[in-house]
Amino acid sequence: MKSLFARWLGNPAPSFLLFMFLAGLSSGESEPFAYVCATLAFASAVQGLRVLWRRSRVLTILLGAGTPAFFTLTLGTILAWFPAALAVAVELTVRGVRRARGLPDIEAPTAPGESHKAPGRRRGCLVGFVLLALFGGWFVIMLQAPRIASSAFKQRLRVGMTLGDVVVASFDAGPHLVFVRAVDGAPELLVYGSTVRAGGEGAQGATAVRELLGRKAAELRVSSLSVVFRFSLPVYSSIVVRFGPDGRVAAIEGPFDRGD
Repeated sequence: MKSLFARWLGNPAPSFLLFMFLAGLSSGESEPFAYVCATLAFASAVQGLRVLWRRSRVLTILLGAGTPAFFTLTLGTILAWFPAALAVAVELTVRGVRRARGLPDIEAPTAPGESHKAPGRRRGCLVGFVLLALFGGWFVIMLQAPRIASSAFKQRLRVGMTLGDVVVASFDAGPHLVFVRAVDGAPELLVYGSTVRAGGEGAQGATAVRELLGRKAAELRVSSLSVVFRFSLPVYSSIVVRFGPDGRVAAIEGPFDRGD
């Protein structure tokens, strides 16, 4: 365990990529596990910035401060600078503790007459460029992910489908929100995940939801459903499903792409 921890301290970049991959892979299956992986990825990012600082300070500044500036679009995403700020705080704390205990600085010679060997700048720059390339690829994929998900969902819809058919089709369509528009005075319909509440009754799972919405369709008087797909970036894509007087799908519109 100590050996693994020491390896992580010295080279956390692979761990960051692994934990980010596991967090994205498990986000739709197990949220607690995804949160654990995201936390470990965050810790790896902080440690990675500390390690990179000793190899190339210019590259660290570009990666820790310049990259978030590239995609920060709203006030909320200012948190993208938090890993870099925390990395600075941790580094200063570690250096302060070492000085208080009389230990040499991390970058100082370890013994009289012995020079401290820092990792080569070429390797540091190579690692940085690889990380930037991976981040750029991830960024492009996340920009396109909402539209890809909404387009795939639209392909599953057909004119003439019932309300229950549409709602059930959305269950495994990726991260999304469902907004319901109904005639004034109609009972409230809520759809979240694979759970539905309609007119004071609840149902979960495809079979139960179809049965509930089949009984309540005439009473609910839904005029349209907007299914909005959104992943980790502030962009989203939506499909609007319109229903006719008979309660069946009359038109399917979209995808409509937008950014915050």
